[in-house]
Amino acid sequence: MYFNLRQLFYLFFTLLFSQTISSQNIFEQKYMGCNTSRFTTESDSIMVLPSQNIKSFFEENIRKDILKQLEGDLSFQIIVDEAGNSCLLSYENNTNQKDSRLQFKQQIDETLKWKRPGQRTSVIVALEFFNGSFKVYRIGMSREKGYHFISD
Repeated sequence: MYFNLRQLFYLFFTLLFSQTISSQNIFEQKYMGCNTSRFTTESDSIMVLPSQNIKSFFEENIRKDILKQLEGDLSFQIIVDEAGNSCLLSYENNTNQKDSRLQFKQQIDETLKWKRPGQRTSVIVALEFFNGSFKVYRIGMSREKGYHFISD
């Protein structure tokens, strides 16, 4: 009997911990209004594909004069719902530009669309800016590897 109670105890704390994870904002700058009741996170491969090229999306939504000056990294945690809509949940700005010049919440929520995922998914997108250009990375998270780069 003791063994079964111990298993239930561990199961309870595992479920409690997983509920905490499901509502977690990864980055410092947080936004309200996203449905975070239950979602999965990309782990070892890309699970959710954008309807348009992510690099093109950001090229269209960052003013050209700012894009030429940007140096550093921007990271976004985007919740993609079952219909393929985006909701920017959190982000981190490690660039040489102030947040007031880089306002992505409205553009991401209204115009960044995805192919319909099977379930609500947290997608992490990182942009690395250098010499007037930038690269796009997708980040996965797993217990074994922690945060790591992922690809198709």
